[in-house]
Parts: sequence; structure tokens; C-alpha cells
Amino acid sequence: MKKTQVKGKVLEMKRVFVAAMHHESNSFNPIVAGKKEFNVIREQEFFQNFRPNDSLSGVVKTLMNAGYEVVPGVSCRAVPNGEVDYDFYQGIKKEIIEIAKRENAKKPRSEEHTSELQSLHR
Repeated sequence: MKKTQVKGKVLEMKRVFVAAMHHESNSFNPIVAGKKEFNVIREQEFFQNFRPNDSLSGVVKTLMNAGYEVVPGVSCRAVPNGEVDYDFYQGIKKEIIEIAKRENAKKPRSEEHTSELQSLHR
């Protein structure tokens, strides 16, 4: 595990897995939001896609500035539409879980260092 120094003390950096899905669903809107409507970024792309006034960028930057090791998963965002396509949602969910399991296998988390952040807006 990576280490960092805070106020003269050497500490192990906590790892935080980050995933996000942002979409405002309106059941009266006939447009089903699927693969074409979502902008999807994966893993290391998180760090090349910081934007001002963006919740995911703010979360990741805040964690990094506080000394946390950010483990990026999947982030997807779409403008408001109708409901989210079920198969698309299940595929994204499966991908997030697979990445989380893979990353956890690299560095199994301990009981005292367990963190996960999912930014969901629906």
C-alpha cells in the first residue's frame, strides 16, 4: 500500500474506489437513454477528463488532495431523457463490479481501510 506523510507522520494511503452514473430520468419522456446517449469514461480516463463544476471531478480531486489513492471504475453521464435502457444499465453495473473485484484482488482491503464511493444521480 502506498504511504504518505501527514504532519510528520507516515501513514498508509487509503484506497477509494470511485464509480458514477449521472442521469435524470423522466418517465413521461419517450426517449430511452442507452449507449448512444451516455458518455462513458473508464478507469484511467477519469484523470484525463476533469471538468470545472463537475461532481466527479470534484470528488476525485478532493480525495487526491487529501492523500487518498483513487481507484477509478466507470463513469457515465447523459442529459435528461426518459428511463435508462435496462440492458445498458446492467452492463455498466456489471463492469463496475468486475473492476472493483479486480482492483480488490490486487490489494485486498482490510477491515480498517474499507472505502467505496458511488456517485449516483437518477
